[in-house]
Amino acid sequence: IVIYDDASTDRTLAKIETLAEGNRTITVLEGKQNRGPGGGKNYAAQFADTDYFMFVDADDYIEEDYLQVMADAIEKRPVDELLPDIVISNFKGVDEKGNVRYIRSFKGNDVALYSGITNWGKLFRRCFWEEHHLKIPEGKVLDDVLLRAYIVGCGPEVKHISATSGYCYTHSPHSVSNTYMNHFIDGVAVQEMNYLFDQKVYVDSERIEEYLYWVYKVYCWHMLKSGSGVGYKDMKKEYHIMHELLCGLFPEYIDNPYLYGKRSLKSERKIVKVAVRGMFLMEKIRMQKLFLYVYSLVNLRWLWP
Repeated sequence: IVIYDDASTDRTLAKIETLAEGNRTITVLEGKQNRGPGGGKNYAAQFADTDYFMFVDADDYIEEDYLQVMADAIEKRPVDELLPDIVISNFKGVDEKGNVRYIRSFKGNDVALYSGITNWGKLFRRCFWEEHHLKIPEGKVLDDVLLRAYIVGCGPEVKHISATSGYCYTHSPHSVSNTYMNHFIDGVAVQEMNYLFDQKVYVDSERIEEYLYWVYKVYCWHMLKSGSGVGYKDMKKEYHIMHELLCGLFPEYIDNPYLYGKRSLKSERKIVKVAVRGMFLMEKIRMQKLFLYVYSLVNLRWLWP
C-alpha cells in the first residue's frame, strides 16, 4: 500500500503515519507541494513495485475481498487468454454515509474500456503503463477523461470483471469535480489540449482517427461540463480559447469519420455519441457558438458526474 499525502494542512499526514507505524506493507509519501489528483498518482505509482497496481481516490474505499477477486481474474484466466493490460471492475456509487446510490455495471470488455473513464477501479499492468509512457495530466483538469483518450489510442488488452462491484465511489460535494470543475479556470484549456497533443506521438497509427474522436469528446466535455450556468461572457472567452487550440493542434479533426458518422464506436454509450456528434453537426452548420452561449445561461450541472 502506497499512501501519498498531497501537502495537506489538516494533520492528515500525522494520522496516516500513526496508522502505518510498524506495518512494512505501507509506504507513506509526503508531498511538499500540492500536485493535484493526477500529479499525486503519478508520483505514487513510481513506488508500486508490482506487476499490476491500482489507484484509489482519497474519499473512496474498497471492500475487503475486492483486490483478491481482481487478482484471481488474472491468475485463474484460461491458458490461451493474454495477460490483460487493464482489468476493469463494476463499481458502486455511495453517499458520504456509505449508502449505495447505484451500481454501475459494464457489458463486456469494450464497453468497460470506453465507458469506464475513471482512473480508479482498475488494475493497470506496469509494463503497459511504462511502455506507452502513460502519465496522468497534472493540475485540476479532466484527468480521467484525458488519460482515457490516450489509453484508447494505445489499444490495450482489456479484461472486465463482472464478479465484483467492490470499489465504492463516494459522491462528495467537496470533490474537485463538484467544486473546481463547475466553472472555467484560467489555463486549464491549454493544459488539457497540450497534454493530448503531447501524447499523440505515442498513439498507435491504426488508432489515430479514434484518438481524434476522443480529443473532440474532451473538447465537448470541457465546454459542457464546466460551462453550464457560467454566463455568456465566460462562455464566449473560453470558447475562443478552446476552439482555437482544437483547430491549431488537431486541424485534421474536421474530417474525422467517427464524428461524421461514417464510422461508429459500437461500445460508446448512445447518449455520449449523440452529444459529441450533435456538437460536431452544430459546428458544421455554424450553430455551435450560439448553442453554447444559450447553454451557458442554464444550470445543468446535475447532469454531469
